[in-house]
Amino acid sequence: MTGGQPRTISARLIGGGSKVNAGSISVPVQATFGLVGGYPIPVNPRLTVEAGAAFTFTPAPYQSQMVNGNKTGTLWAAMANAGATYQVMPNVGIRGDVGLGALVFAGIDQSPFTNNAPTSGAIGMFHVRAAVSADYAITPNIVLTAMPGAFSYSPAAEGIGGGGSIISFDFMVGIGYHK
Repeated sequence: MTGGQPRTISARLIGGGSKVNAGSISVPVQATFGLVGGYPIPVNPRLTVEAGAAFTFTPAPYQSQMVNGNKTGTLWAAMANAGATYQVMPNVGIRGDVGLGALVFAGIDQSPFTNNAPTSGAIGMFHVRAAVSADYAITPNIVLTAMPGAFSYSPAAEGIGGGGSIISFDFMVGIGYHK
């Protein structure tokens, strides 16, 4: 990228749309947001790898049968993240990310996500996420990011109805900073 490879920090703030399936329950496309950051390690003049963390947030609206009206559950993910960016042209890089961590599904007490059963709070589960993106460096420290695809998976957890696992496909854009 312009100005050389990052050597201190790399961070991205991203947002877009997410299509979530929780077992047999499909959630309409929702806004989703994320923060990805890490410590960049230059491998060669074109390749940089990062070790860091990623956080995502996605609302999951539902129609409550127990309480009249619409309610919204929330999907929060926190992961250890590894990323790699390869510079394909001046100012343009392609990037891949893999994250492992936890997903917390909150605000779903007596909802379709739990087959209308009560819960004692948020439901936590293992979470894995893979993403591909393209970066365009507009300055030596600022990059624009386009993420045409991110895939997230959490296996079935006790308390989640409808057959269980939570799968999401995200499409995002954002801005990043590296130094």
